[in-house]
Amino acid sequence: MPNHPRAIQQYVKRAVLVMEQKLGRYLTKQEHVHHVNHDRQDDRPDNLAIMTNSEHARLHGKARTNIKNRYQMAMIKQIA
Repeated sequence: MPNHPRAIQQYVKRAVLVMEQKLGRYLTKQEHVHHVNHDRQDDRPDNLAIMTNSEHARLHGKARTNIKNRYQMAMIKQIA
């Protein structure tokens, strides 16, 4: 796919192609494909959601913060 707008060294991520086929258009530079179940190998159309890049970063930023907080709470409980 050398002429695809998202081609990197002639390759395009499968999730991007699946979402574009579902939408019937190319994704914009501001759009990101999110895997709902967080399994990047699962490119079924019903597992993919489109978000802005900032929405996606915010979503995963919160997820990382929640994981960090849970880890810290577990460590506190072990100490107590």
